Amino acid sequence: TKEIINTLVDANGKINHFLPRNEAIHYSKKELPIAPYTMGALLGDGSISNSISISNTDLELLQKVSSELEPLNCYLTNDGRSIVYNIRSKLYNNKPARQVVIVDRTTGTESIYDSVGKAVVATGINRSTLASRCEKELLVDGKQYKFLDKKENWSNPVKNITENLGLAGCKAWEKFVPGIYKYSSVNDRLELLRGLMDTDGTVKKTGEASFTTTSKKLADDVVEIVRSLGGRASRRERNRVGKSSLLTSGRQIVSRRVSYEFTISLPQSMNPFYVSRKSERHNSKYIHSVGILSIEDTGKEKEVQCIRVDNDEHLYITDDFIVTHNTLEDKMLPWLKPIQDNLQFL
Repeated sequence: TKEIINTLVDANGKINHFLPRNEAIHYSKKELPIAPYTMGALLGDGSISNSISISNTDLELLQKVSSELEPLNCYLTNDGRSIVYNIRSKLYNNKPARQVVIVDRTTGTESIYDSVGKAVVATGINRSTLASRCEKELLVDGKQYKFLDKKENWSNPVKNITENLGLAGCKAWEKFVPGIYKYSSVNDRLELLRGLMDTDGTVKKTGEASFTTTSKKLADDVVEIVRSLGGRASRRERNRVGKSSLLTSGRQIVSRRVSYEFTISLPQSMNPFYVSRKSERHNSKYIHSVGILSIEDTGKEKEVQCIRVDNDEHLYITDDFIVTHNTLEDKMLPWLKPIQDNLQFL
């Protein structure tokens, strides 16, 4: 420790000592309700309110999201006048879903449908007619019609999922990565990151990747994901509230929120982008290392417990994915070495 203190920086003031870098952390794969790339795109360029939508012009991104929505029976729709693509259910709208029950009084059989739309498809009855019969609980041709309590809040699966994850109604500065996505497999986390980077990420001419958001929580989540993949990222704040910038279209944008920005460096085998215009430019030449800036004596504040893991180097991952060790053997060895040498000599 004294040796490190005495050689913290070189003659030019550059850091001399760096910590080992962790490889990608392997969490068990989770059953994710929405494909991770699409979730990342929603957190980046998505609107999660009364309607669910993604505002983007990248054809590759839109095609990938569209294909990942198919298992949910959802699709993207655009009015041709804007860059907003709404996510809709193939059979139903975004209105609250109400279960329909039809009881045949003659046979006693009961048919339950998840929504008016499904009941219309099954019975062939006009939608407004069927809804009216259920509202009034009418008995028609020996059949009793009525509504049951809502099983889910919405007939659009994506809307239900975002609500269950606590994302419904979140503004851009309130968004976050749900825990089930942060702690899924390596590939799931990388796909989530690509969805985020293809929307709110940029890549410089030098190939360096960076990310910007107005949500402090989302920024912290992205930093954690990058570090869990064996990469490096450090969040920094940029207060441009009230300042304006001019877009290429001539439209002026005024900043109303503090933004959180950081560069991202990942292992060379991991490209944080999916769309080709970004992924082809990205170049991960090196990973920013974690350097030792200072070493301070904290005194004897409280008792601690040394631990040791069953590994040749006895290293383990602690907070913020810092690689460390904390074993009595490693700490005592320098003191015991002279005694061992003398015993060996004798």
